[in-house]
Amino acid sequence: MVRQLVLIEPVLPSSSDGADSRAAIQTLLDYRRTTPRHSPMATLQDAATKLQKVMPNLADPFALRLAERGTQAHQGGLIWRWDPVLQSRTSLNLQGGPISRSSYLQLLAELDIPVCALYGRESRFNRQEDLDAQRQSLSKARRITLDGAHHLTVDAPLAIASEVLRLRGFQASGLRPEDLVISNSSQS
Repeated sequence: MVRQLVLIEPVLPSSSDGADSRAAIQTLLDYRRTTPRHSPMATLQDAATKLQKVMPNLADPFALRLAERGTQAHQGGLIWRWDPVLQSRTSLNLQGGPISRSSYLQLLAELDIPVCALYGRESRFNRQEDLDAQRQSLSKARRITLDGAHHLTVDAPLAIASEVLRLRGFQASGLRPEDLVISNSSQS
């Protein structure tokens, strides 16, 4: 049972009001017919640099680690691995999937649990009308704007952890990066 909900940089489905259903179906079929392809990258550092272009606060060592995990060898270089769920932009419902924007907003409005929505101050993912619609649907939610962009888990992990702990009723002041490290070894 969900008792509380934290939404991190929530994005709304695109508005499909008046959208051309035929065009939406054609887009879905086109994406299903062909596998999207990435341009090969020469080195792991090139892949890490691409990640840092979209996530400027990503530290060099972590960017390299993510690039290593997210790429595979291809024709003497590297390409991004594909998560099957992400292969079609229509499968995530942001481009005309099975739940409409109005249905999603209604679902948010009907939540009867405490909700905290965290937004990045520099994020460009939500348009003002999206934020207004969220504010209306989540009228009782606690809304917090944090320093960072859309990738708040990279930009502001301590602030996110503090808000989650606060929502759970714990004191979160003075949280340090080392407090977030999870160890697999048991302490006796």
